[in-house]
Amino acid sequence: MAIKIELRINGDKETVARLKKAGVQLNDFSEEFKSLSNPLLDYFSNSVFETEGQIFGEPWPKLKPEYEFRKRVVFPGAGILVASGDMKKAYRARSSSDFLQVYNPTEYFKYHHSDAPRTSKLPRRIMLKFDEERIKMIISTIEEGLFRRIRGVFK
Repeated sequence: MAIKIELRINGDKETVARLKKAGVQLNDFSEEFKSLSNPLLDYFSNSVFETEGQIFGEPWPKLKPEYEFRKRVVFPGAGILVASGDMKKAYRARSSSDFLQVYNPTEYFKYHHSDAPRTSKLPRRIMLKFDEERIKMIISTIEEGLFRRIRGVFK
């Protein structure tokens, strides 16, 4: 899922010219995206797994009884999608001036998370979804950065 944010500057020509003359970077969100990375990574690798998808309102399907028993013996106390913990710990973020990507490079992540039609008995368990609260956090962080830059021009 991609979130696209578009910025348009409308207003009188003098204000637009003043912003351009001051060299205000209204299209470089590197700082904002970098500050968002850790909270997002923490959310996906902790809150999502702790609630087993319930945080999205889509709880993960329970394990089959035979697998649940085997898992309790081999990985005592581990949650539904946690065995070694590799997938839970693998979330990464990368960003530039105009994008922020949060992803999980674990090879088997896609098999659990994908919304493709199921050919196996492996149920879908959502682990990466930008809910309203995350979207508001992203927009708020970008707005704060823009306002900070613009206020600097008009001091």
